[in-house]
Amino acid sequence: MTSKWAYGVVDDILQESLDKLQLKYLDLYLIHTPLSIVNGDYEGPWRRFEEAREKGLVRSIGVSNFTIEDLDKLAKVARVKPAVNQINLHPYNYSSNIKLLEYHRQHGIVTEAYGSLAPITTFPGGPVDAALDKPAQRLRISRAQVIFLWLRAKGIVIVTTSSKKERLEEYIQAGDLPPLTLEEVAAIDVAGADGPPLSLASFGSKEGLCAVMRKPWWRLAMFLFLLGLWLIYRGNISRFMPSLACARK
Repeated sequence: MTSKWAYGVVDDILQESLDKLQLKYLDLYLIHTPLSIVNGDYEGPWRRFEEAREKGLVRSIGVSNFTIEDLDKLAKVARVKPAVNQINLHPYNYSSNIKLLEYHRQHGIVTEAYGSLAPITTFPGGPVDAALDKPAQRLRISRAQVIFLWLRAKGIVIVTTSSKKERLEEYIQAGDLPPLTLEEVAAIDVAGADGPPLSLASFGSKEGLCAVMRKPWWRLAMFLFLLGLWLIYRGNISRFMPSLACARK
């Protein structure tokens, strides 16, 4: 059982969670986001987390959405290192998170992934689709289950939230499925490396927007846009300067 702290007094929020869940302890308690850290004080809330662990109120403590910089700052004050960093991770943002994943491996931090079905739910119709379809056809499973196997191949713990019975069944069944081949895993990596397909959803997420901005045509479009603004500015100045000259006379 996992819960998160985002704001307020850590001890009070933790106890509130335990009371609502009618539990004596949590398996995992996380700092929801680095934005919960006020004035760079990583030590204050983390010390409360460590104390909760010592009291047996939580078995493990961790973080969510932390960057390498955040983890480094926490490491300087932590007596107990975070067991987990829960991050948004899917084939379209995997390449931009490789350094963070390597940091996790080097420091013994478990990676938990949420939002992993984004290629299906948020960015359908992109290059990852074909890379998912081949193993899906070979194993006679869904695209969602292929993504679960892709994460499993990378040693990443899957966090999925759904109110749909079929999604939950797919998730449970994935534990008994055979692994993807190395070639299938690599094909998904390559297909997702350029980011998600261009759509309105691309501008609604950080990784989508960053992917769009890396496209050569986007850079050309921005150059032409700025050039147009400059030419308009120069044109207005040219029309305005004669009137200034007349005023001085």
